[in-house]
Order: sequence, then structure tokens, then C-alpha cells
Amino acid sequence: MRTFARLTAAILAGLLLAACGEGDPAGSDTTATDRTAILAAAAANRVLIENSFGGEAPFVTVDVVEVVGRADEGGSILFDGGVVLDAADKEVITAALAPLTVRFVPTTITVDGPTPTPGRAVLSLSEPVTDSEMWTITTGLWCGDLCAIGGANEISHGSEGEWVIGAPVGPQWIA
Repeated sequence: MRTFARLTAAILAGLLLAACGEGDPAGSDTTATDRTAILAAAAANRVLIENSFGGEAPFVTVDVVEVVGRADEGGSILFDGGVVLDAADKEVITAALAPLTVRFVPTTITVDGPTPTPGRAVLSLSEPVTDSEMWTITTGLWCGDLCAIGGANEISHGSEGEWVIGAPVGPQWIA
């Protein structure tokens, strides 16, 4: 499952780049297409691979926060001033998380409390950022009061030019 999910995310990101142009992770900016591909790859990585369930995705439904926030220094995501996902972003993220049911929700979503809905997770994403040495993206996944994981990961290009979500960097958190 882990290899399949990683391969699916890489293929999807690669197809987007081949169709729409390729950004340079060492450059100063990513294109809108790069951003969408990175968000989709990061979503697939957090939900399907780095989810604290050993790479198994016990989810049926993923609620994706429709506002892409900004990462703070502690590995969390702040939504004030964030950008709402557009239709293209939503389509590519939904495809990256297939066959799971994907819903897009506001930042004001009410969580389920100590007894979460079985099979449901809430995913949040930050904008990709660079510190001139490396690109990173921060993600967070919540599946109950004592079930959450998040933090930043490296972003790079794979051998086929696709965006690859790499090793965790900086503060990581889990509950």
C-alpha cells in the first residue's frame, strides 16, 4: 500500500508537470501548477503514508480544509490570511486521495470530540515555502482527540521531474 500510494502521488504530480510545465525547486518561486502538484503529493503522503498507522489508511472520508495556511516555526498551520483552494486544486487533491471520499471544509469545521466519526480524518495543508536551501510543506492530519500527526517535509523533484515529498524536517507532532 505504501509504495502504491507514493507511486500514485508521484505519477499524478509528474503528469501535471509534463502537461503544464515544470518548476524549479531551487528557483525563487513555484508556478500555480507546481503548487497544485505539491499540495496533492503532500496530501497523499500525509493521508496514505505518514499517517501514524504504519502506512495503512484506515480512513473512508477525508475532509480537506479548503484554506491553505502558512506554516509556523513549531510545525503547525495558521489559517489567517490563507488562500482558498480553487477548483483545479480540489480536483487534483481529490484524484491523489482516490479512492477515498474527499470533502472540502471551512477552517471553522467542528471536530467530533473524544469520539470521532469512524473512518474520518481532517487534513490541513500549508503553502510550500523555501528558505533558499530547501523547499518544505507542512501538513496536519486529525482523526480524533488523541489521534493526530503533522509537521513539515522536504520537497524535491524525482528522477522523472515529478514532485516528491521527502523526509520530515523540523518539529513533528503526534497524539
